Amino acid sequence: MAKQIYLLYACDEWKTLDNRVLLMASTNRQKIVRAVKKEIRNERMSFASKTGKAGVAVFMNDTYPYSDISDAFNSNLKLGFVQIVDDGKLLEN
Repeated sequence: MAKQIYLLYACDEWKTLDNRVLLMASTNRQKIVRAVKKEIRNERMSFASKTGKAGVAVFMNDTYPYSDISDAFNSNLKLGFVQIVDDGKLLEN
């Protein structure tokens, strides 16, 4: 099985491809989670419509039960998007 790479993007609220800016790429899920947490705390992203400390609290309660980053995770994350790709695989738009 190929190693998974997590890509963290900043984007508009509709998550359109032409507005995505790559912020971070990592094979470590926890590093991506920490980066998202920092973006929420700094109010550059929101989770479940909350930013700052309130957003971080909701994010921490909702994120750690996930075994992986899912569609539900991305639908709750605003102004950000996490894509998971396999190492060596071409990205599909």
